[in-house]
Amino acid sequence: MDVHCHAVNSLIVLLDLTITHVPYYFKHGWMGLSYLVAYLLFSIVYWLSGGTDPEGDHYIYPPLNYKHPSEAAGLVVVIMVIVVPLVHILLYVYDRLLFQKGFWQAPREEGEEGRGRVVSDRVPLLPN
Repeated sequence: MDVHCHAVNSLIVLLDLTITHVPYYFKHGWMGLSYLVAYLLFSIVYWLSGGTDPEGDHYIYPPLNYKHPSEAAGLVVVIMVIVVPLVHILLYVYDRLLFQKGFWQAPREEGEEGRGRVVSDRVPLLPN
């Protein structure tokens, strides 16, 4: 279940970014951090209100067990300071290597010296 939730989901995101060619910029980083903060706040409210899962545990995700606050805080700091920025840097590099360096090329109108405006922002199914 853990592999499916994280690894397979990540591969699907890369496939989606590759096929749709939605540009990725560093300014998009706030979205991941805002989701992380919202999830963190929800998990704290869930724990404080006495919420339980079907097994009777008072946490949503075992590493965020607030009965051990130093471990939970350490995980949150590592994710916010290392993991999230690293993922955004990797996505940015992936976007630049794949689309800016010419692996995928959008169709262009004929013009001077073969340079014209982009006809479509859709990525062809096969590389040039």
